[in-house]
Amino acid sequence: MSTAGASSTSICNSAFSGPSIARLSPCAKLNLTLDVLGVRPDGFHELDSLVVGVDLCDTLTCKRLADPVVRFTCDDSTIDAKDNLCTRAAELFIKASGAPIGFAIKLIKRIPIGGGMGGGSCNAAGTLLLCNVLSKCPLSNETLHELGTALGSDVALFFHLPSALMRGRGEFVTPVSLAWSGFAVLAVAKAEVSTPKAYKAFDAMMSNRVSATPSGLSEKAILAPTARELADCCGNQLEKPVFSICPEVARVYKQLKNLNVGSVRVSGAGSVMYLLSDTEDEARCIARLIQETRIGVSVHVARVPVCPKPVEFEE
Repeated sequence: MSTAGASSTSICNSAFSGPSIARLSPCAKLNLTLDVLGVRPDGFHELDSLVVGVDLCDTLTCKRLADPVVRFTCDDSTIDAKDNLCTRAAELFIKASGAPIGFAIKLIKRIPIGGGMGGGSCNAAGTLLLCNVLSKCPLSNETLHELGTALGSDVALFFHLPSALMRGRGEFVTPVSLAWSGFAVLAVAKAEVSTPKAYKAFDAMMSNRVSATPSGLSEKAILAPTARELADCCGNQLEKPVFSICPEVARVYKQLKNLNVGSVRVSGAGSVMYLLSDTEDEARCIARLIQETRIGVSVHVARVPVCPKPVEFEE
């Protein structure tokens, strides 16, 4: 995502003329590498991860309101209408900007919940951006990043796609350019993985050290020119913890491996597994094979790496 406008934290135009509705399609992410380096003194985990945007998107629409209230609707009834990251993001924006306006937010879900693809975080970042462009008093890129970090560990990441290195607990994000681009076959298990439980399982398996050394896979992955070479560099230290708390993901992972169609990895602490391919035709062949074997997953083919399309406006 990109933002426009100069830094400002005070109200600069109370008229708020111009478009009152803005729309964005926040894209999901894949963790190509994920090293968990231990528990920090603040209780968060120290991470080192190479992350890419994936062409699997939700749809987020934001309407400017005359009163400083936040209203949220979603086509997925499992998402709490009052307590969700989009609502929190809009409320935080109003507080940080001092804008005497509110926002009505509508979310259409496609990114799997609990899939390890950052669905909630990308929508929080998208909400901050839409509120910013509709407010006529834009906050700076740096301020949006800070607000994102306050909302969640990987929210700020989504201001820096299509690909980035994410470190610390997620607040340190460095955009990078990959040597490779292509497609990912996404296999979504019928399960929702709890991120806190996955980290708790990791802590039970590993010693809690903050001085652990990163694997170095991220740097190698950035330079990998083909899907096969990139797959050899991919790694996720949360895979085994995820398998331990979610047998369904472990079952699907094993069956995907048995198909011998490429290296299979779990994204983040989630139920989504992916295989990389250089061409769309090859990716769709792999997807058909997975579907024909009836493993019990939903399958998507998505372009990688990508960033969200530009914001669209309505009067």
